[in-house]
Amino acid sequence: SEQDNLGRANTLQSLGDLESRTGDVAGARERYQEALKLYESEQDNLGRANALQSLGDVALSHDGDPATAFGFFTEAARLFTAEQNANGFAQVCARLAFLWKAADRDAEAAEAATRARQAASASGLAPLVDWVESMLTRVGL
Repeated sequence: SEQDNLGRANTLQSLGDLESRTGDVAGARERYQEALKLYESEQDNLGRANALQSLGDVALSHDGDPATAFGFFTEAARLFTAEQNANGFAQVCARLAFLWKAADRDAEAAEAATRARQAASASGLAPLVDWVESMLTRVGL
């Protein structure tokens, strides 16, 4: 059923988070991909966006693959926008700003940073605002 699939997807996403934190990168990637398939089958765009963001984090942090991360983050941003989820959008825009900055694309980095700050502010979540500022400041944005 739909509830069962979403429950499984959420569990897989959480297991992926745990595996990522404990250094089991292959396991994390596999769980995130499994979760993504279930979210897609249930047309759960917020779940898809979260799984894509997690896959982007794995690609960037563990694989050193910014091009793949960029693709995941860009699609996640589109889905977070469609779902009107300022929290997720702010996080993903901060990651995109980081990638643009690393690629010496300062105009795109500044635009993504502005979007991240605006979304974080709109969320009303002080910890998110602080996280976005910290991440952007670290890379000189």
